[in-house]
Amino acid sequence: MRLPREAVRLGLGRHLGGPKANPFLSPGFRASYSSRSGLLFQRSKEPLTSPFTQTTTNGTLSWRLVLSLGTFSLFASVVYANRPAPLRFDALAPAGNDELRASRFHRDLSSAKGPILATRVTPSDLEKDASVDGISHRNGDDLTTLASIDPERLTQILRKNEQAVVVGGGTGVLRYDTNQIASNCPIEDDHSEAIIAAPSQAPGKPSGDWMFWGVYDGHSGWSTSAKLRQSLISHVYLKLAEAYASTAAPSDSEIDNAIKAGFVALDNDIVLSNVEKAKKLGTKHDGAQLLAPAISGSCALLSFYDTRSKLLRVACTGDCRAVLGRRAGGLKWSATQLSSDQTGENPDEAARVTADHPGEKDVVKNGRVLGYEPSRVFGDAVLKWPRELSLSLRQAFYARWPQPKIITPPYMTAEPLITTTKIEPEHGDFIVIGSDALWEMLSNEEVIGLVGRWIDQGRLGIGRQAQRSFWDMLPKFSGSGDGLDSNVVSTTSPNSDPPFRRPPTRPAQWGITKRSRVPVVQDVNVATHVARNALGGDDHDLISSLFLLGGSNARRFRDDLTVTVVFFGNEE
Repeated sequence: MRLPREAVRLGLGRHLGGPKANPFLSPGFRASYSSRSGLLFQRSKEPLTSPFTQTTTNGTLSWRLVLSLGTFSLFASVVYANRPAPLRFDALAPAGNDELRASRFHRDLSSAKGPILATRVTPSDLEKDASVDGISHRNGDDLTTLASIDPERLTQILRKNEQAVVVGGGTGVLRYDTNQIASNCPIEDDHSEAIIAAPSQAPGKPSGDWMFWGVYDGHSGWSTSAKLRQSLISHVYLKLAEAYASTAAPSDSEIDNAIKAGFVALDNDIVLSNVEKAKKLGTKHDGAQLLAPAISGSCALLSFYDTRSKLLRVACTGDCRAVLGRRAGGLKWSATQLSSDQTGENPDEAARVTADHPGEKDVVKNGRVLGYEPSRVFGDAVLKWPRELSLSLRQAFYARWPQPKIITPPYMTAEPLITTTKIEPEHGDFIVIGSDALWEMLSNEEVIGLVGRWIDQGRLGIGRQAQRSFWDMLPKFSGSGDGLDSNVVSTTSPNSDPPFRRPPTRPAQWGITKRSRVPVVQDVNVATHVARNALGGDDHDLISSLFLLGGSNARRFRDDLTVTVVFFGNEE
């Protein structure tokens, strides 16, 4: 019994602007969550054996959480679904286990002793909705037409993929919003989210949740980012569960190493393990399908929050970015970058790659690693396979042709850099996670300022009639990135050395002058609010013209955009 995307939002409380709160959920309920999903509810008298599972059913990815509720257990599963459908509460009635019995999965012990902590799956077929651009449509003759974009249609386009999830329940996380806006078709970005019951610690210790928010910036195709959406959180969870199974209180370094191990294990599956599997499949079709995530590539940023310690870990592979916003008094905010842009322009990354390949001229040139912008990636196996292997796989499965400069691979790694930050819910902390498209358009300070203003407008209770006069009193964006003329008063770093970041480049490309950007607030979803202002704000002519661009020309002026905003706080 599969429910639509709206049900996922209800599974964590209620969907903003959607159906009323779900009467079936209690304050003690915890649900795992994945984007663009539906929920599965079933009652069972089976004992609680595995709190968290992942399965595949008819090519569909499911996340499943089992909770013991006295004489019966409640199964809450998150199922990937392409299209939402009207929510029907009568669909929550108990049903049989046919779908669960049809699932194909194998168990993976987290440690040699103790109960099974998780279930891994045989990966399902990767899927991507190819209609996310929101611009083109089919007429009666099945011909693609280009429609004009008025303000109402623009808002529909911007809000098409937005999602808002209220969490609460004493977790210290109030809500998170996400949105995606495509340039490529299908979009090469992806994202995933999950809330999982944390392993129990010593008796008497409070239980809590592990929360994950991931953004994946794909390139040369969508299959790698889709694979990360499907598998990265589960790989990291398994490694973390192993760390907590060996000791009730693993050290910071042990936790970081577990996260790194999850990243590297998944990339090894994509790039190495699948090669031997592909050779045994016997057909070019099946081999090419299995190797697709290795041939394309993706950056990844995964945030991991433990509600017990209030520690937020940000693991970054590539050039996605996470920034923390924190109240600095009054209507002022501070911005703290929690990740470092890992590109060939980053001096530390350039030095690392060069040191790994001594004597190889121009391995890093013009801010790129053998022509690639990011210096750490998933996939992109042509930079990781030996040259002879790439040539054989090109002939067998049409893999990419290796460059002549490939001498001592691998030139890329998926191992992330990790930062740890103590979250202060009492100060209204929030984080913004974005693919590099966001940071090409806005600076850290501008993004934090936008979210801060969105928050403060809601607290002030400003109506639409008063909105314009209020915003007229605020200074315009300077585009300078220093935040001195916005509502961001300081920028800080969790370490002594500030993380590397590239400045925004799109405003100059679009011909926007330094003080011509005016923020607007008209969206309930804060991720949509950030995206709208990144693409032009109140300049309808600019933003609508960007959306009219098609094909490869669109990519020259804007990239696929993914934004996730997470609000921390204590419920009042």
